[in-house]
Amino acid sequence: QLLEKGKNKCIRFKILQGTFAGMVGVFRFKDIGRRKTQIEFMAEYANKPFSIPNFFFEFGLEVVLQKVAARMRSFMEAQP
Repeated sequence: QLLEKGKNKCIRFKILQGTFAGMVGVFRFKDIGRRKTQIEFMAEYANKPFSIPNFFFEFGLEVVLQKVAARMRSFMEAQP
């Protein structure tokens, strides 16, 4: 769901399938100057506990989010 408020835009999401099914969150895009955008990501996952220690879960999630951030940045920088 895309929400626009002035110069700020949000994408709200809910994951329906897969390992993170049930996770909900939002990406917020904030205009911070000429050709610059700040992106915030917040999510909540309160579904079922994982069978792995929390440290490994958090580490894996951090790696995934770093890759998502890199791809988003590449995509946005390639836009005219």
